[in-house]
Amino acid sequence: MKELNKMSTRISKANPWKFFALALGISWFFWIWVILLGWNVFTFPAIILGALGLFGPAIAEIILISRTHDKEQWRDYWQRVFDIRRISKSRNSNLLRATAEKGTILRILESLIK
Repeated sequence: MKELNKMSTRISKANPWKFFALALGISWFFWIWVILLGWNVFTFPAIILGALGLFGPAIAEIILISRTHDKEQWRDYWQRVFDIRRISKSRNSNLLRATAEKGTILRILESLIK
């Protein structure tokens, strides 16, 4: 219980603006090159930069946690990333629904492009 209170205190003192600024900065660092160079987002170099930009929030969180040098936060972060049991059943159904909707939207966009 003592560890939970300690973690809650640290989280409540965290500054979310640092995370948002860093996550957006990292993401847009990769995405801006695709825009400025006028590349098609579905071509080889652009798709790699786009994918790297999607990992901006994860990279930002790793940077912020590494600056604290707190093993407890590292353990909690990686458990949240990889432990499937921490995902609730309602989130699983929402994730499946969103994936199905994304597939439908992609098919509509593909039909418009052709």
